[in-house]
Amino acid sequence: MATHSQELRERVWEALEQGASSCEVAEQFSVPESWVRTFRQQVRQRGHLLPLRRGGHRQREVDEAGEACVRQWVREQPQVTLRQLAERLREQVGRLLSEATMSRVLKRLGITKKKDAWRLPSVKSSRLSKHAKGTSSKA
Repeated sequence: MATHSQELRERVWEALEQGASSCEVAEQFSVPESWVRTFRQQVRQRGHLLPLRRGGHRQREVDEAGEACVRQWVREQPQVTLRQLAERLREQVGRLLSEATMSRVLKRLGITKKKDAWRLPSVKSSRLSKHAKGTSSKA
């Protein structure tokens, strides 16, 4: 459901309280009738007109301790698979994570894959590449 302005929400609710049907309100304010019905139901359940939070409220599947373990495992065994990492993490998280989730964890940690081996980000190599870029642009 799209987030509509607070003003529109207040006007829609006022019309509903005055006895207008969902269909009439939807037509009057040019919004979908399904939105009006859902909005009415949410206001009754929650007791306010404010919209629900949108995005950004999910916690990460793997916390910092889990990320540290992943770094260590990749360091010890660079050819470990996503499935193997997920199975090792099962003990910490309490459930088996998907390969897609493990891929996002590795991406967030800056761990890349080259020729079937995971590579940890290197501070030294990133400094060199920045330095090399700077010197080539001056020449």
